[in-house]
Amino acid sequence: MELTNYELGIIRRVVKEKTGIDIPEKKLRNIYKRKFEKLLKEEEISFFDFISSLDKDVRLLDKFISLVTVNETYFFREYYQIRSLVDFIIPELEKEKTQIRILSAPCASGEEVYSIAIEIFEKLPEIKEKIFIIGLDIDWKMIGNAKKGVYNLRSIQKVEQDLLDKYFDKVDGGCYKVKSFLKTAVSFHRANVLNIEDLRKFKYVDIVFSRNLLIYFDEVAREKTIKNFYEIMSPRGYLFLGHAEKIPRNSSHLFEKRKVGESYVYIAKK
Repeated sequence: MELTNYELGIIRRVVKEKTGIDIPEKKLRNIYKRKFEKLLKEEEISFFDFISSLDKDVRLLDKFISLVTVNETYFFREYYQIRSLVDFIIPELEKEKTQIRILSAPCASGEEVYSIAIEIFEKLPEIKEKIFIIGLDIDWKMIGNAKKGVYNLRSIQKVEQDLLDKYFDKVDGGCYKVKSFLKTAVSFHRANVLNIEDLRKFKYVDIVFSRNLLIYFDEVAREKTIKNFYEIMSPRGYLFLGHAEKIPRNSSHLFEKRKVGESYVYIAKK
């Protein structure tokens, strides 16, 4: 089955509704067209039956979401931000809080969450029990992978050997599995950042890491995401974005931009 331009247009609209991702038309035709055609063939279902089933068939919806979400990540990516978090922000928060809640959204397959946990274990072992790290992602498959905590060589390319030995076990296929004691320091949950009801389950977050998500959204979805984060953040909570991202203009009044260490962060004005 070959998808028509009309059908591709429907896919683009549904992707945006379900995930917030705005797929460029060129990428839709050159990359996603083949992926969707393959999925329809595997499921032995017509295009319109597939689209109409998304609201009632969780399995198909999960496959649909997995097809379009971008999960490019690895351990200690943009490490300077994690360093700013652990060297400056957490010690400051620890002076006034009995517990510190950190949210990673989207967390993809968990590399960012475990990276933050490792850095805390290494530099702030005396307060690690006070810190709760939560990973959220819209993709159930990624949540499952994060909970398993098994990573290939590409994912652990920036992990130094002493940290590999301390926090990972080598398993079949040349992969590395996160040790159980590190897994107990984090949790992973399925949530859509565009759905405030999903996020309200994790209110009073002190730090949000949401890096390299907004670049896939249009301006409306960016504003909604930032406002949703703002709602669940503690007063004067910290927001980390990717180096190429910034707060949308219509939401800029909600945050104060500040340089902390080597990183620029956004502090909730409440």
